[in-house]
This record gives sequence, structure tokens and C-alpha cells, in this order.
Amino acid sequence: MDVPLGERLLTKFSGFFLEDDGWLKNRTNGEDLNGLSNWGLRAAVRFLPSESVTWDLTAEYIVAEGEYLRSNVGDRDTTNTVYTMKGATFDVVADMLAKRSLRNDTAGLGLISNIEWRVSDDRTFNSITGYRSVDQEFVLDFSLARLNTTPGPFGLNNDGEYDMISQEFKFTGALGYSSWRDIGNTTTTYALYAQVDWQLADRFTAILGARYTAETKEVDLRPTQYGGMTTADLREAGIDTDLDTSIVTPRLGLNFQASDDVMIYASATRGFKAGGWNSRTAYRPQEFQPMDPEKTWSYEAGFKSEFLENRLRVNATVFYAETDDLQSSCTTPGPIAGTTLSTQNNAGDMDVKGVEFEFAAQLTDDLYVYGSAGFQDGEYSSTNPEAGSFCTNGGTVVDGACANPVPPATSTSYTNAIDPDDELSRLPERTFALGVNRDFPVAATGGKLRFTAEANYNSGYWTTASNATPTLRLIPGGPLVTPNALDTYADSYSLLNLSIGYESDGGRWRALIECKKCSDEEYLSSIFNGEFYGQPRRVNGSVTFSFWS
Repeated sequence: MDVPLGERLLTKFSGFFLEDDGWLKNRTNGEDLNGLSNWGLRAAVRFLPSESVTWDLTAEYIVAEGEYLRSNVGDRDTTNTVYTMKGATFDVVADMLAKRSLRNDTAGLGLISNIEWRVSDDRTFNSITGYRSVDQEFVLDFSLARLNTTPGPFGLNNDGEYDMISQEFKFTGALGYSSWRDIGNTTTTYALYAQVDWQLADRFTAILGARYTAETKEVDLRPTQYGGMTTADLREAGIDTDLDTSIVTPRLGLNFQASDDVMIYASATRGFKAGGWNSRTAYRPQEFQPMDPEKTWSYEAGFKSEFLENRLRVNATVFYAETDDLQSSCTTPGPIAGTTLSTQNNAGDMDVKGVEFEFAAQLTDDLYVYGSAGFQDGEYSSTNPEAGSFCTNGGTVVDGACANPVPPATSTSYTNAIDPDDELSRLPERTFALGVNRDFPVAATGGKLRFTAEANYNSGYWTTASNATPTLRLIPGGPLVTPNALDTYADSYSLLNLSIGYESDGGRWRALIECKKCSDEEYLSSIFNGEFYGQPRRVNGSVTFSFWS
């Protein structure tokens, strides 16, 4: 709802509510899981003190309650867990220990102030101040579920509070300038960036930019009523509790306007993701290992085009990316002899290349068709030996099996991790999408019906970096080993979405019925000690009415 309070004071208010009963049946107690209960409110004020100054203030509060639990192996629609949705006491640890109140609840508050001063027609200055607070509680069961069994519980819980403040000053104009950002939480970041678009000739434009980032991460483990390690314990174990990163990330580009309808471009960009610590699965100070920043050079070239008076758009892109110190989840030997550690670590370096196409065509006033296709390939150029497969207790591979544990250990077993011949995870080689919107005018009412159909295809891919399969042989002809209880390869799948809606003359009210994933195809979304599937077929209906036209 937009409510102007005068020529220089405008307001906007909005809200939403979503209730979903869930689609996963718990065979242990009959409860429906993977539901949602979300709502939010947002208020915005625009103050226009003068012709050249705009002050936007925004406040929003969002609550998201729900859970996303793994399914039984081979059965998307059921699970077996001894945890229950009932019995919440609002003590997240006590609830987890008592196996009650499955939940994943988040409440977030956001406040933003953006003051913009238009110095001239082509120069603006902004002061952007932001505050965001997030409270999260979850009690989730990650036990390995088998069909018709109730597994031993493997619960994870978290009670987290996060506060973030940012301040940015930005100048945009005919000449590049700089801005800096200070984000205070466990991370403090200072950044300075500038970009210049330089017209070399009538049809050529060069883009030159760079960003300098200085970032400090600090880890602070505080004592709790349940005990646990502290920051002092980390330091005593020789773990660095402060990580500093200083990096320059440039951006270079060249655009060639071949004609009024075709632009050809090329670019090279560097990006990074800061380092951090393995914290969730670290139960002893020695396991709280830091990892280095991940850095990527990305190269891209292609063209963007529009034809037939902008009724046909055709774009194509070819890309190549080199990533060093890839951050990935893997299993490594624990820093304490005889243990393993599920950790986030620098797995190695990788290269990814590919090509993407997309088109959109307004064939008639009532018929719109669009589609895309992507082809990509990637591989590890090197892997970190510390993240590779290994035999526990110091064992070695002999004749395709693990043997020779280091005394006093008497046994050893194979642990599958990230090896040079593994394929990259979550990298389907082929993706396709095709959609159509068809409008049918309704002469009797002046409105229109719209029919929409969209099909998507993803080729198969590994859901984990370890490429785990139950039929792995360490050496050709050797015995089979079980590197993981689950096969982590997701087969290819196709999805179909259909909808039909009606919009009144002038758009005052609309009605829509939509079927998402109409083919009801089962496909793996992820693997973490259990199988997580994409949602089944869902049919939704909505009616929208505008009180003010």
C-alpha cells in the first residue's frame, strides 16, 4: 500500500504470510515435516527535502519458521526420526537433548537509510547506513535414515544471534571515486573501489576498475553453562584466532557496439572469498583448523543483441574461470591420532569453462517464448593432499584394501575424500530451459487469460566433492570398499511447471492456479548423512486484488 502524505513525504507498507503443512511424513510418529510458517512486514518512507536530495528510510521484520529434513534412503516422501515437532520449551539445547521441538526458526530485523544528493545531472553522492539483526534457533535431526527403521539420533542444534552494521559513502559521476565499508560482527572489512568507463572511440568503451579489501576475522569462543572450549583453549593449542586478508581485485572490460542492436564484450575479473575456521564439527581445540581465502579469476566474452524492434533478444557467453584454494567440505585425518574430521578446508585448485545461450521472442502481442542452454566442464588442476582419501590409524593401501595400522591401533578403514580424478561437485554438464506465455483475450470482460508452461533439464552431477559410491575399488581388480553409506551422485532430471491465470481489465484483480514440478519426478537435492530431495508436485492457488488502481 502506497500512501503519500504530501508532495515531499511518501510512504509504502507491505506484508506477507505463508503457511505450508509440509510434504515429508515421519513414520515414527505420523507427523508431517518440511513445512513452513513465514511472515513479514516492511515500511518505507521517502523524504524529499529539496529537488536534489532524496532520503529513503526502510524498516523490515521477517520471521521464517520451518525445517528441511532428509528423507529415507530411496523414498522422497517419508523419514524415520525419533525427534518430534511438539514440546518446545524455548531452550534449544534442552529440547535437542530431549529429542523434541524439531525447528529451524529465524527472525530478522533490518533498518536502512540511504541519503542521495544529486550534485549535478551526472554526479551523485550517497550515504548508505545499514543495520541488520538476525536471531536463529534450530533443532534438526541428521541421522542416517534407512527404510522402515528408526536410526540412532544425530541431532544438531544452534542458538545464534548476529548483529551487522555497515556504512558506505559512494560518489558516482563522470569520474570514478571511492567508497569504504565497515562491517562489524566477527568480521571487520574496509574496502576502497573505483571504476572508470572510458570511451576509446565511437563504438568502443573500456571498463577499468579495482577494489582493495582489507578484512580481519576474529573468532571468540565464550564459555557456556554446558562447558565447551574457549578462545583461550584455541590459543593454547596454537590455533590462530585472527585471520587477516589484504587483496586487490581488478575488473577489466571492453565493449564494442557493433550496431544499434548488437554489442560484443569481453571482461576479466578477480574475486575472492575470505578464509575462516572449521567450527561446526570441531569438538576439540586441535580440530578448529583455519582455511585460506579462495580466489578466482573469471574471463568472459560474448554478445548481447536485440532485433525486430526489440521483439527478439539473443545473447551468448563463453566463460573460463580459474579458482585457487577452493573452499570445500571434506573428511581429513584428525589432528589427534586415530580420528577423522569432517571439515571445511582448501581442497585444491580447479578450472571451469563453458558456454551459455539465451533467447526471448515476442512472436505476437499474445505469444512470448523464451529459453536457455548451458554447457560446462570443469576439473581439479591440483588437489590438497590433506583433503585426499586416506586410511585411518595410519594405515596404507595394500592390494586394494587398507592395512598396517600404526600400533597400538589394531584396525584401519578407508575414508573417501577429494582426489585428483574426482569430478567437481554440483556441476551439471548440460542445462536446458524452455518456456512459453500465451495470452487469450476475454472479450466479455475485457480481461485476459494467460497460460504458462516451462520445462527445465539438468544433467547428472555429484552432490559432494568426495564422489562417494558404494562400489569403489581402491585399485583396479581390488576388493570393493564402502567409502560412504550413500551414493552421492544425482541422476539427471527434468521438471515441468504449468499455470493458468486471469487478469481483469486494468489489472485490478488477478487469479492464478499453478502446478510446480508437475511430473512429480524424484531428484536428489543434496546429501548429508542422508538424502534430501527436491519438493514433490505442488499445486498452488492465489487471488490478488488492488484496492487502489
